[in-house]
Amino acid sequence: MTNEVDRAGKATFEWIAEQLRRDIKSGELRPGDQLPNQREIAARFEVAVGTAQRALGQLQEDGWIVSRPGVGRVVSASPGREPLTLELLSSQVVELKAQVDTLQETVDRLKAGQS
Repeated sequence: MTNEVDRAGKATFEWIAEQLRRDIKSGELRPGDQLPNQREIAARFEVAVGTAQRALGQLQEDGWIVSRPGVGRVVSASPGREPLTLELLSSQVVELKAQVDTLQETVDRLKAGQS
C-alpha cells in the first residue's frame, strides 16, 4: 500500500484513477476498449505496480471499468454510471412500458380523429 500523496492532496492511486477517468470522459478510451495493464500504467505514471493496481481497482469498484476473462480490463459499457442490476433493469422496463402505453393512446386518439 502506497503512502504517496500527489496533486491537491490526493493519494497517487486516486490521482491516476482520475487521469484514467478523464481519458474515458474525453473519448480517448471508449466503452469496450482494453485498458493498459498494471505494468503499463505503472510505467506511464512512474509509480509502483501496486499503486497502478489500486487505481484500477478503484475504477472497477466505481463502475468505470470491468474485468473480462482472457481480455483484461475494459471500459464499462456505461462508465461512471450506476451498475445495471436486475432491479434497476426491471424498473426501467416498467417506465418504458408506461411510456409506450401513453404513446399508443395518443396514436389511437389521432387515428380516431382522422376517421
